[in-house]
Amino acid sequence: MANRNEGRWWGAGIFLAAGVAMLSGCASMRAAAGTPIADVGVIVGRWAGTMTPGDEPFDLTINPGGTLTAAWGATTVWGTVTTRGGKASFEMPPGPYEGTIQLYDDGGTPRLVLSDPGASFRARVEPRPR
Repeated sequence: MANRNEGRWWGAGIFLAAGVAMLSGCASMRAAAGTPIADVGVIVGRWAGTMTPGDEPFDLTINPGGTLTAAWGATTVWGTVTTRGGKASFEMPPGPYEGTIQLYDDGGTPRLVLSDPGASFRARVEPRPR
């Protein structure tokens, strides 16, 4: 004959596990939002990585005045970076490529993700070695 309390403890364990999973999901959502970018100075520098589509090498330079130069394949474009409310955006005419820039901290290494959903453009970069 099974103990009546055994079923209750089993149910409580499942409830607790579901709660922990839900809370850890919320924590990862905050991390997925990226680090706030208060001003362009936070992301100034030379960056390198890859872009899609095509998985091509991508080089990015962001200057203190908010101008940028991006190069991939045979393409080189110039544009601007602006910040507002902790979020950064870019515009690179005449494409025009325009979208968001998100900053992530990957174990002490900063990483930028530039996304332009309208052009199916996405670049992931990290600081270029000096």
